[in-house]
Amino acid sequence: MKGRAKGKKKRAARRPVKRAAKHTRARRPAKRVLKRAAKRAAPAKRARAQRRVATTPGNILRPYPTSVRHLAHELRKLIRRTLPKLEERVYDGWHGIGYHDRQAGYLTGIFPQPDCVKLYFEHGAVLPDPHHVLTGHGTQVRHVSCWPDVPVPERAIRELLAAALRAGLAK
Repeated sequence: MKGRAKGKKKRAARRPVKRAAKHTRARRPAKRVLKRAAKRAAPAKRARAQRRVATTPGNILRPYPTSVRHLAHELRKLIRRTLPKLEERVYDGWHGIGYHDRQAGYLTGIFPQPDCVKLYFEHGAVLPDPHHVLTGHGTQVRHVSCWPDVPVPERAIRELLAAALRAGLAK
C-alpha cells in the first residue's frame, strides 16, 4: 500500500508543474502572434472593402477600346432585357461581369478582350445550340465571341440565356 501512495504522490507532484509550464509557454506567444496578425490583417480588409465598393462594370471596361466597351454594354442591355431578374456582379480579378439567378446560380458572364467580347455560359456544353454560335471544346463552359464589326446574334443569345436558366433550375 505504501508503494502505491508514493507513486500517486510522485505523479501528482509532477502534473501541476508540467501543466503550468505548458500553459504559460503556449499562452504568451499565441497572444503576441494573434495581435500581430490582427494588425496586419486590418489594413488588408479595409483595402478589399474599398475595392469592392469602387468596382463597377464601367471600371472593368475602361481599359478596353471604345468599340469593345460599346459591344459589352450592348450585351449587358440584351441580358437585362431577356432576364431582368438576374443579379449583375463584377469580378475585378477576372476582369468580367457575371450574372446570377437566386435559384439557378451563376449562368453567364461577359469577359472583354482587346479585340472582342466573349459571353461565357457556365453550362454551355449541355445547352442546345441550333444557331451554332457557341464555341469552345470544354466539358462544361462554352462561349459566344462577339466582334465589334459583326452584328450581335441577339436571337441566338436570347435562346441560350433562356436555356441556361432552365438548365440551372433543373440542377
